[in-house]
Amino acid sequence: MESKSQSGLAPRIEVSILIAAYNRVELTRACLESVFAHADPGVAVEIIVTDDCSSDGTQAFLTSLGGRVRVISNAVRQCFGENMNRAAIVARGEYLCLLNNDTLVTPGWLVKLLDAARRDPEIGVVGNLHITPATGRINHAGMAFDRELRAHHLYRDMDPAYAPAHVTREFQLVTGACWLVPRGLFLELNGFDPIFRNGCEDADFCLRVRRLGRKVLYVGESMIYHHGASSPGRMDHEESNLKIFHQKWDGHIRPDLDDYLRDDRM
Repeated sequence: MESKSQSGLAPRIEVSILIAAYNRVELTRACLESVFAHADPGVAVEIIVTDDCSSDGTQAFLTSLGGRVRVISNAVRQCFGENMNRAAIVARGEYLCLLNNDTLVTPGWLVKLLDAARRDPEIGVVGNLHITPATGRINHAGMAFDRELRAHHLYRDMDPAYAPAHVTREFQLVTGACWLVPRGLFLELNGFDPIFRNGCEDADFCLRVRRLGRKVLYVGESMIYHHGASSPGRMDHEESNLKIFHQKWDGHIRPDLDDYLRDDRM
């Protein structure tokens, strides 16, 4: 997946795909097989998988892949944000693609994100359309805040053919289950805030990006499948995460859900 630089001395990496795994080896295997199957020969990538102290067959599976992935093995359990921060430091790509291990990618998913990011240097985060595999319905088509400043996945459980789900446009935030972000920007902002434990770190990062004057973009032409909340313990800190998030951001959030629903009415 790597291409040689013009000098022929070192591989040039455009995108580092970062995946964190804690058990659920069957999900990680399916995710990586989809990434391998739909690799774009025109995009030079590396894949970095952080094994967060898995106790099932995850380590053996990752070892069996040899040089197709770089593996970081944690000595002690971390959270999603810490795993991504650690991988971002050693990544070599111009862009980071943060990808949950409970996802399945589709043809053209990555190049469409990359093309969108490159068209506008003011873009800081790029997300995409997610479909729930079990139902074939929308999981994520951008995110918006209601009047009580609660964040919602737009058009969840609707038919994926719904036209507004395929519109590329800005949001205040998009889910971090699949992101493209310039590596330099991610490091400039010190990555995810470790005060958040497996929740709200992506929303917090998007708002910090926007505070810098950068854009958060949703690309409706890029699509993946996403099971959602599959890692053991994913929801254990949800209440405390939300409390911290709202204490920090409530005065800076614009309730925009009604605006999208009104504008998208067909």
